[in-house]
Amino acid sequence: MAIEPELELSMSSFETKETLRESLRQTRVSNLLLGEGAEAPRDFFCLEVGKAGSTVAKVGLISNVVGGSPSFRLYFGLLWVGFNDRVAVICSEPLRLVKEVELQSVFWTFLDVPGCGHVCVLCETAIAAVSLNGTVLWRVDTDLITDFSVDGTIARLQPSDAPSIRVDLISGNRLPGREA
Repeated sequence: MAIEPELELSMSSFETKETLRESLRQTRVSNLLLGEGAEAPRDFFCLEVGKAGSTVAKVGLISNVVGGSPSFRLYFGLLWVGFNDRVAVICSEPLRLVKEVELQSVFWTFLDVPGCGHVCVLCETAIAAVSLNGTVLWRVDTDLITDFSVDGTIARLQPSDAPSIRVDLISGNRLPGREA
């Protein structure tokens, strides 16, 4: 069963990896721990999934915090968690990791594009689309992205040392012309 849209999501932080692990060990709800292979763990988070005021699952995150804090969204009835250089796709009942997708660049944020049929992810040096089963459908690599905007289904990316580029978020195609 997928995650229901009426679920409540909240994130808290922990001082150490051990306090995060201990919190997950002591919980009476299903839990997962993601990011155990992080090369330089710096921050530790717990995403609580709640329903009707009570916690039904917990997802612990060990973060490198290179690109920023982890981010989460509900898409297509599944929980999507972006952190470090990956996106985790999670089902809540029973709580299980559907797939962990390596992005080959530091995760920054999810781009909300209604009606596109996949999840768009902005990374430090790329933008990508991930299918519901966790397959990377397309990817556009750039230099370090310093700014971006989204207008409908078009993303404008501003690389650090290059002209801005426009990308169609449905097809992944670079579009002709530039925006100032």
